[in-house]
Amino acid sequence: VRSSQTQHTDRNALSAAEPDNANHLSVADKLAGTDIAFLPNIGSFVGSDILAGIYAAGMFSSGSPRVLIDLGTNGEIAVGSRNGILCASTAAGPAFEGSNISCGMRAATGAISSVTRLGAETRVHVIGNVEAAGICGSGLIDAIRTGVQEGKISRDGTIATPSMELPLTGKVKLVQKDIREFQLAKAAIATGVELLLREQGISRCDVEKVFIAGGFGNYIDLPNAIGLGLLEFDGEKIVKLSNSALIGAKMFLFEDDAFIDNLLPATSHLSLESNPAFLDVFCEKMSF
Repeated sequence: VRSSQTQHTDRNALSAAEPDNANHLSVADKLAGTDIAFLPNIGSFVGSDILAGIYAAGMFSSGSPRVLIDLGTNGEIAVGSRNGILCASTAAGPAFEGSNISCGMRAATGAISSVTRLGAETRVHVIGNVEAAGICGSGLIDAIRTGVQEGKISRDGTIATPSMELPLTGKVKLVQKDIREFQLAKAAIATGVELLLREQGISRCDVEKVFIAGGFGNYIDLPNAIGLGLLEFDGEKIVKLSNSALIGAKMFLFEDDAFIDNLLPATSHLSLESNPAFLDVFCEKMSF
């Protein structure tokens, strides 16, 4: 919660936590006399990072509806314009970050980060140009999209190969559980966007821009994400905003407290699970 009084750093407390090193520039030296303000949270599981992202996306000043999607384990979504913004959080799960996937891993050396089709050949790109040790979130999207295009994965997400596996390279493969994990994650995001649009009576064609935030969102292949139904917008409208929270926080440094406090009443929080259409929409968004 944003404090009504600016909080000041305690030099003595900070110094006590620092090692005794005359050549070391301590935290106390860096922050002494600095005012530290905590930006307000919007609602449950929708924190001040999303408020900063909304500001970075220009939603508070836009006359046309915009959408902000922060892709991660907790997928935060905001829809609206200067006429009002509605936010929600949805439990997308860790599939986007390579967790709960049989050969999943973070986007590090050895991770398959992309999968492409060249005619009848499927090629993978491995971070670090080494032997593949697993697959990260961006590679997972590409691999599933490629499997759907080749008829190896059905529209309902069933692997349609005799082995019930989707080999990629070496020991890295996808199994049925992996596809289901991704379906749950992508359905959560797609459902959140759909319900926020419905709640405000906004059609997709009226949306001016769609901003994708988060480290994972910065590396996904947009056509593949669109093809799988994760992002149900025209590619021309989608903008990768990278670290929207950091961008917004930097922008807030140039605004006064009153301006920032006045932004909060322009945003509202929606609990998706309480929406009577949630389950029906979620089941609909599971398919590819």
